Amino acid sequence: MTGTIIDSLTYSENWPLMEGRSTEKFRTDYLSNDSSRWANSVDIHAMTPGKKNSIFYESLAPSGLVSYKPNPFSPDGDGRDDQLTIRYQLPYEQAAVTLIIFDVTGRKIATPYWNQVSSQEGLLYWDGKRANGDPARIGIYIFKFEARDIGTGQSWEDIQTVVLAKPL
Repeated sequence: MTGTIIDSLTYSENWPLMEGRSTEKFRTDYLSNDSSRWANSVDIHAMTPGKKNSIFYESLAPSGLVSYKPNPFSPDGDGRDDQLTIRYQLPYEQAAVTLIIFDVTGRKIATPYWNQVSSQEGLLYWDGKRANGDPARIGIYIFKFEARDIGTGQSWEDIQTVVLAKPL
């Protein structure tokens, strides 16, 4: 309204553009014309108009952190603790996240997330199903959470156990 330009940018081949996804700036205080300060939206709806950017963060975590809740969980359809929520914080602005689930004998039973582009923090879910769609058995499962920094290729991983239970 004042006729004063407060911000501007010029796109080039260096910009992280993806068909059908908005491009968002990590932090509002970053220079707008620096393509390394922007990334594609990781929101499940592909865009965040009118909302906080899906890749925005206040500050980077000094190291990664993953929590699994509820633990134990019981995906039996009774409406209580049917889904495992995996909450994470990463020491990267944007990463490719992989979640691999093993049984106690070390056999891989599922990879519900493989190289999923993610922001610095987020949520993942597991419904207690094996890779073939069958329900996993009652028992202890080993969760390997991996994150690879998209910018530098550095990686971080976390391994924890989760108990899948059912009513007796």
